[in-house]
Amino acid sequence: MKLSSKIVVYIVVLVLVIAAGLGFTSVFIANRVVNKMAEQSLKMQAELGEKLVNERITSQLAILQEVANRPEVKSLDWETQRENLRDDVQRLGYLEFGIITPDGNTQYVLEDNPTNLGERDYVQKAFRGIPNVSDVIISKAIMKPVVMFAVPITVDGTVREVMVGRKDGNALSEITNTMGFGKSGYAYLINTKGVIISHKNQVYVMNQFSPIEESKEDPSLNSLADAFKIIINQKNGIVSYNYNKADVTAGFFPVESMDWIFVVTIDKDELLKEVDTLRYFIFAGGLIFLAIGIIFALIIGRSISKPLSSMIPVLESVSQGNLTRTIAIKSKDELGVIASTFNGSLAGLSQMVSTTKDAALRLDTMADDLTKKMKETVESMDHISATISGVKEHARNQSDSVAETNKTMEEIRNHTDKLNELISNQASAIVESSAAIEEMVANINSVSEILRKSAASMEELLQASEVGRKEIQEVTEIIKTIDDDSDGLIEASSVIQNIAQQTNLLSMNAAIEAAHAGETGKGFAVVAEEIRKLAENSSTQGKSITMVLNNLKQRISGAVGVSDKAQLQFGRIVELLTQVQNHEQVIKNAMEEQSIGSGQILEAMKSINEITSQVKEGSHKMLEGSTDILREMKKVITTTEQVDGAMDDMSVSMGAIHTAVQGVNTVTQETKSSIDLLSDEVEKFTV
Repeated sequence: MKLSSKIVVYIVVLVLVIAAGLGFTSVFIANRVVNKMAEQSLKMQAELGEKLVNERITSQLAILQEVANRPEVKSLDWETQRENLRDDVQRLGYLEFGIITPDGNTQYVLEDNPTNLGERDYVQKAFRGIPNVSDVIISKAIMKPVVMFAVPITVDGTVREVMVGRKDGNALSEITNTMGFGKSGYAYLINTKGVIISHKNQVYVMNQFSPIEESKEDPSLNSLADAFKIIINQKNGIVSYNYNKADVTAGFFPVESMDWIFVVTIDKDELLKEVDTLRYFIFAGGLIFLAIGIIFALIIGRSISKPLSSMIPVLESVSQGNLTRTIAIKSKDELGVIASTFNGSLAGLSQMVSTTKDAALRLDTMADDLTKKMKETVESMDHISATISGVKEHARNQSDSVAETNKTMEEIRNHTDKLNELISNQASAIVESSAAIEEMVANINSVSEILRKSAASMEELLQASEVGRKEIQEVTEIIKTIDDDSDGLIEASSVIQNIAQQTNLLSMNAAIEAAHAGETGKGFAVVAEEIRKLAENSSTQGKSITMVLNNLKQRISGAVGVSDKAQLQFGRIVELLTQVQNHEQVIKNAMEEQSIGSGQILEAMKSINEITSQVKEGSHKMLEGSTDILREMKKVITTTEQVDGAMDDMSVSMGAIHTAVQGVNTVTQETKSSIDLLSDEVEKFTV
């Protein structure tokens, strides 16, 4: 696979792995964060709902108490009480008012069916001076589910009677039905026995539905029953259950001064809707980053592989001995510097090969001269041998021939001196060749040094990438600052909700004052009711604003996550630059192998030098032999009487000389073959 393709594949796989890992991590964290925030919101909603229920109940009890504090009601005269309360029943939204005496007897304002309510808990609390509200109970008077409001009638600090107001069984549901959470959520009330006393489904209220009891006959209610048991025992917290094939999360909080527990719910599907949206955003973002990664991979791959690909034909030509081709320089970056340096190295190598070729030609010429001289030496030796034979036959009569032979031996010595000089020149030429090859090795080492400098430049690029990563980190810090500032907006929304609550309390006080005013305060009571509705709307809008700000805060947190991902991607760029640096190391290793090859050539030149030394040693021996011959010739001149014996010795010596000359001739031929081999190797390079 090509380097550019590898880079594209590696970067694409990296982007896929990072995107998938970050995506799964983001969804997992978002799911936990959303669940945690939803649970906190449910807890806050349950606590707020409890306060609203308590305020509504307290407000209604306060209004009923104001009615009970009228002088006409405190008169304890039934007819006076009945006449005074008749118009207030419908005006205050009740089904009926009643007066209960200490013995429990109850008389109603609109109905003529007295009953006894003395055993009811809400009546007994009222006689103890505690205004309170009953659960949803079955009325003894009308035999239907109702909710009873009871307040004491106090005369001179003593509770003398109790005034009760009867409302429909769904009266509490009217309060909780406006307190839902989200689109799928709703609120309801249960008592400490697990009976539902307010619910958007009126059937549950009218039938006094108890999941704990019903689950004994219907196992499908086990999850709801277990949740109700937790609510009753813990009073305050979060619980999840399955009901009607829907997974529900509920927050609950006890209602102050009542044996009730306020519960607010929301479907988990709606709870995790934002997580699904985040999942879609992550998926889309992953595709975008993958596309960007592929584009950058293609650009980086082409920018790195194209200059390297242009070097391949040149390197192939060099491996085949062609030193004339060079790399085209198309950029001024590190690859351009490498190409320029490589071209310079090729020029130096070409010059060294040219120098070596010239030296090889000179060595070849010297070898030819040496061969010719050796042939002349052999001919001279043959001539000397013939002369010695003649001298042996005519020793006494040819003293002049002996002198001539002495002269010939002097010439042999001179030729031997010349041969020795030529061999010395050959050794010098070989030394020069070795020096040229050593220079080539030095140039290869210079290329390796340039590669090391390129590695230093790559290190600077790595440092620049690290600076980019730090700047991304600074952007992340700015986004986090924005995230912290959003907390101030959420706090402002909370202030708006508190103002709405205070307005609600003011409207309640206005309603109480309107009740004091009687008929003249009806118009003021309507205004107070509108103010109360306006306060509720303000509170609802404040909650919506809080929700929007929370969502905005979540998205800002998401932006922080994206910045962190970009920072990680800068770290990956540093890793890729490290890989490029490793590729430069591969090139450096190749140059080291070239250096090893040059060293092998240098070793071959050393072998030739050793052979030349052997030839020189043979020449020296031949020179010594010539000296011996001259010495013997002098003896022949001075001792003619021993000519026959001396001639025999000379014949033997000439045989040895002939053998030595033949050996020198063989060494010379071997030297010429080595020089021819060196010439052939040098000729392979085109310069």
